[in-house]
Amino acid sequence: MNKDKKKIQGLPAFLSVMVFVIVAALLFFIYRGDITVMAESRAEKGAFNRNNEDEMVSELISDRSGYLRIPLPDTAEESDITVRDEPFKKLIFVRINGVDEDYYKDNFLSGDMTGIKDVRYGYQDGVFTVELETEKIRVPVTEYVRGGYFIKVASPAKSYDRVVVIDSGHGGDDPGSVVYGIEEKKITENVALKLRDKLTSKGAKVYLILRDDPVATDEYIAGIADETDADVLLTLHTGADANTRITKGVSAKATFDIKEKAKILTRMLSEACDQKDLGLSNERLSGVAEITASPCIWLKLGVITNKEEALKMDSEEYQEKAADTITEFIDKELRREENE
Repeated sequence: MNKDKKKIQGLPAFLSVMVFVIVAALLFFIYRGDITVMAESRAEKGAFNRNNEDEMVSELISDRSGYLRIPLPDTAEESDITVRDEPFKKLIFVRINGVDEDYYKDNFLSGDMTGIKDVRYGYQDGVFTVELETEKIRVPVTEYVRGGYFIKVASPAKSYDRVVVIDSGHGGDDPGSVVYGIEEKKITENVALKLRDKLTSKGAKVYLILRDDPVATDEYIAGIADETDADVLLTLHTGADANTRITKGVSAKATFDIKEKAKILTRMLSEACDQKDLGLSNERLSGVAEITASPCIWLKLGVITNKEEALKMDSEEYQEKAADTITEFIDKELRREENE
């Protein structure tokens, strides 16, 4: 009986010693980095806790939910990485220079694939390339930390305060109206190209569709505007009057949701380019303006059947001024206060 009693009395002391040993061992391994707190959740995001110096990096990595993570060796700098997109093909490319080919045999991409249909990657001439195929036209949102490059895809309207789709109106085998040896498509394409560059320099996201591409149908262009949540689909044209060559001036027709803004645009062009303001046309919407769900302005830069105005619109000076004025209009009248 006494022996059993002594055994029972000695048990608490034994347990205390065991607890102490276990706690000490845990602290030792955590200090060494062999045990990572929340290891399972971080491993899903590709976090590495190699030593105490990396703890802050690991915390940054673990906070990037919603991103696809491309692992990077410690030697990789942000300047080694380039990103470009081919929006109409729904492709985004990430290129990483100077990475050893064997690195990605042991280090894998991981994370969130929301909005990404497929991922393909390969290695050539010292460059590792990741190709993302997106479900819709999307823009890349990226972040760099040592040990990882994070990328997700977002609607353009979430990343830019103005999203503009420009339709050149005519192109390829369709020259539009041809009067006095002047082609409508030449005027609209030149203005469209200038407009794209000017809007891009102002920070807008611009999708330019030239009609010389066989796929550039009304349905295709309307689909791009709707898929990108465009603030405006601007389709460029010139007017024509089969009855008289006297008529001249700038005019527009527009979807209901942007009619008042279209009036402002024709007035601004009239004043800047010294043209008559014909305002909004009573013609019914047609073509791409009829089928898009996005705000659309069908802009007639002038009347090409009027010789004076045709020669004017064909000039570099006019095209430059028209592009400047449309840029100013979009910058002032269509800028959203916040990205929604």
